[in-house]
Amino acid sequence: IIRAMGAVNSRNLQLTQPSALKVAPLWLAVSVAAGAIVYWTTWTTLKTLKLDVSKASSCCGHGSSCEHKSDSSTAADGIDGSEDENNENNDLEDLASDNHSRPPLLGMGQVLRKPRPTSATADAMAIASDQSILPGRQRIHVKTFGCPHNQSDGEYLAGQLKDYGYTLVDSLEESDAIVINSCTVKHPSETRALNLVSNAQQLGKGVVLAGCVPSSNRQLADKLEVSMLDVTQLDRIVEVVEETVKGNTMKLMDKRNDLPSLSLPKVRKHRFAEIITINAGCLGNCTYCKTKMSRGKVVSYPIDTIIERALESAREGVCQIELASEDMGAYGIDIGTNIAELLKRLSDALLRDYPGVMLRTGMTNPPFIMQHVD
Repeated sequence: IIRAMGAVNSRNLQLTQPSALKVAPLWLAVSVAAGAIVYWTTWTTLKTLKLDVSKASSCCGHGSSCEHKSDSSTAADGIDGSEDENNENNDLEDLASDNHSRPPLLGMGQVLRKPRPTSATADAMAIASDQSILPGRQRIHVKTFGCPHNQSDGEYLAGQLKDYGYTLVDSLEESDAIVINSCTVKHPSETRALNLVSNAQQLGKGVVLAGCVPSSNRQLADKLEVSMLDVTQLDRIVEVVEETVKGNTMKLMDKRNDLPSLSLPKVRKHRFAEIITINAGCLGNCTYCKTKMSRGKVVSYPIDTIIERALESAREGVCQIELASEDMGAYGIDIGTNIAELLKRLSDALLRDYPGVMLRTGMTNPPFIMQHVD
């Protein structure tokens, strides 16, 4: 009506008093028509949605199907109600679907609550948490410093861990624990190993310090609060790592008189190159060298054991075999043989079965190797 009046005024009509009396019935008719339209629209909407004022204030919002008088009557209606009555209260969309009832609407003062996890879900989460500390499931980084003998030891360390089930990774950052196979023959290599220990501790990684550094310096071994492994305890690396990943510190620093087996699992750094340790230790007493303090006196592997390992490596596709030791010239002095006899028998075996395999010799000192030079 107001808009109609504004439209009339906007046309700048000059109405006299008698003309205004003639227009009044028109305004009255427009008002009645507008009111009828509003009433008809409201009534149609309410009929379509099946809502009215009394239904809007009901306790559950079910509309005409809600006849709550008491809790007992509600339960009785839910159990004894017939399918025909439910169909009368449902829309066509509900009747056409397999589910003939709508989910209950939230009433006044009610909220949608998230269901709590079941006990089975909580147990599964607890099991997943426990698996993170189970031995054999962690990622281990093996870092080796030093000579070919140490490199061979590092390959044996990695092989045993992988065979047990640990995952070997290439960096400290992606690991759960690190095995540092250290070297003490030179100060820079020892410093790098100890710095790596500090970095790993700052990152919260488990640390196992193996190799010549802890084996040659008992004071350092007692000072550092990390797991340690003597060079003669090479075959017990899995035990030490197993305790380390649990958060414990384990130190196996007692020296053994025998050598680890050459048939232990191994992960080669180079696929086609095999390093075979023929003896450990030396017979010298150099004041500037800590290797003697770490490796001790000469202990040699039998010739047959070395040949067996070489032939096994050749069968696996190796095309280069390097003999490693601290003093190759002193080989066999403790078991009644010598390096010349080893080289003769080993080369004959390789030439007979695998003539394409190259044989390399390792470190030696003049006093003993010169005895075998013609």
